[in-house]
Amino acid sequence: SSQKIALVSLDAAQAKSQLKLVAEARQMADAVAFIDALQQQPGVKRAELLQHEVQADDTYKPVRFNILVELGAAALSPAEDTP
Repeated sequence: SSQKIALVSLDAAQAKSQLKLVAEARQMADAVAFIDALQQQPGVKRAELLQHEVQADDTYKPVRFNILVELGAAALSPAEDTP
């Protein structure tokens, strides 16, 4: 469930069709489930785990992870969609 994930940052400036997310999860399995769920969203072409790291200095030792989300044509407005 999404309550197991905390979104730390979202960067949409890299390219019109890409989002870079930084999030934290209590455990790696939650991060993987979140990425799988993202992959199933309409308009998402691909969701890829770029990096992950256990936050050892935090009491709860969450996993911080970076995801690259590639948006497909369905997520772009017609003006940006090229044939």
